[in-house]
Formats: sequence, structure tokens, C-alpha cells
Amino acid sequence: MKRTIFLIIIILLMVLIVGLYVYDIVIKDVSPTKNLFRTICILLAGMSSLVKLYNPNNKRSLQFYQLRYADILGNAFADQPGCQKRLLKAIRTYNQNAFMRAVKQLERLKPHCQNRKDHYAVHLFIALCYTDARLSDQAETVYKYMISKNYADSLVYSNLGHLKLSRGKYNEAISNFEYALSLDPENAHAYHNLATVYFNVNDLETAAEYAQKALEINGKMREASTLLAIIYALKDERVSYEKYFHIAVSAGQNPDEIKRAISYYQGMQENIIA
Repeated sequence: MKRTIFLIIIILLMVLIVGLYVYDIVIKDVSPTKNLFRTICILLAGMSSLVKLYNPNNKRSLQFYQLRYADILGNAFADQPGCQKRLLKAIRTYNQNAFMRAVKQLERLKPHCQNRKDHYAVHLFIALCYTDARLSDQAETVYKYMISKNYADSLVYSNLGHLKLSRGKYNEAISNFEYALSLDPENAHAYHNLATVYFNVNDLETAAEYAQKALEINGKMREASTLLAIIYALKDERVSYEKYFHIAVSAGQNPDEIKRAISYYQGMQENIIA
């Protein structure tokens, strides 16, 4: 109900602003450029408010995030309900793409961490915030701190490996992914990330092997099936290409994106041959 009232108020205010702008031009003979910038700024502010008001993440309850990230959160702050609620609010802020605001919320929880699980949850989401804010150095620092304090698990090493991969540090990426798998042989993302490393260095056979392992663990992992479709298209193995193309699309991948990626890499192959 409150959301609907706010919506009506914002729309009415935007209509009023436009009406006043038109009134000044038509009735008062004011130059159209005089109040144009101010009017646009106010309208943009109103539109921004509407977007925030109807952002799906704004509507979701804290319980939604508790269930969504249950495997990460575990029993973090189980003995401190207030801190647990603050953690979930920070995670909701992270999901609203307000990464640095979420970092501030999470930083304020650090003094209240009492055990490994508390530290793990807080530091992991700080690292995720930095990663999504494209602050790779800060994210890497947090992951290395977690490792030094024995807070790390397979996910932490896999995420750190992904940061290395994004910077083209393939040997370091491989080391982190392999260690992630030594901690959790069922880490499908680590297998997929290894496949990506080998694909980037044009070792298609090894890339396909790791991508298939990822898909064996998680049959709905569209990243792995997409990579396999691209690999088999580049190898001109039609049957395998169609198989994994279908799996990827069934898992929610955009078919046009797969085809564009294939065209891109085929063009790269032709340039190398030329």
C-alpha cells in the first residue's frame, strides 16, 4: 500500500514539474532553455526513485537472502540475532548493486565476529562487493587475508583463481582452482574456470575435459555447456556442438549470444591461420 502511495506521489510530482515547465513557456513566454536543465534533473531524480521503488531486490525479505545464501551463511551470527539481521541487510544491499554501501555495512560487523563462520560470511561478501565493483586489488587482498587466517574454503580459492584468470595470470589461476578442487572435488565452478583457462590458451581438448566434469557435477550449469558448444563448433564437430548448444539453451543461455561468441572465436582462428 505504501509503495503504491509513493508511486502516485512521485508520478504526480513529475507531471507537475512538466506542467510548470510548459506553463512558463506557453503562458509566461519564458525561453525553453531557461529551466530545461533543472526540469531534466528533477525528472531524472523522479525516474531514479521509481526504479529503486520497483527494484525486485527491494521487495525481497531478509529470509529470501538467508535461504538463497544458506550454503555460505550456515550458522553465521546464530547467537547474535541482531548481527545476523544486519548481515542479511548488507547482503540485500549488495544485491541492489550498492556495493560500496554494502561494504560499509559489512565492515561495521567485523568487531562482532566471534567465530570462523562469522568471519567467513562477512569477509566473503566484502570480497564479492569489491569484485562486482571491479576493485580487483581490494577483493584479492580480502581473499588472501581469509587464507592467512584459515577462513578460506574451496569457494574462496576458486574466487581468487577467477580474479587471477581475469587478469591473465593463468598459472596462478590454475594453482588456485586446483587447490579449490583438492578441498572440494564437487566444485563445478572450479572445473569450469579451469576449462576457461585452457580455452584461453587454445588447449581445446583439456578445456573440453574440464568443462565436461563441471557439467557432470551440475547438469544445469549453462556456462560449462555454452563453453562446450563453442569448443565443438570450433572443432567442427557438429553432433557434439548441437548437443551442448541444446543443453545450454535449455539451461537459459541466449542462443544468439552463443552464436555470436562462436563467430568471434572463428574469426580469431582465421586471423591466426592467415
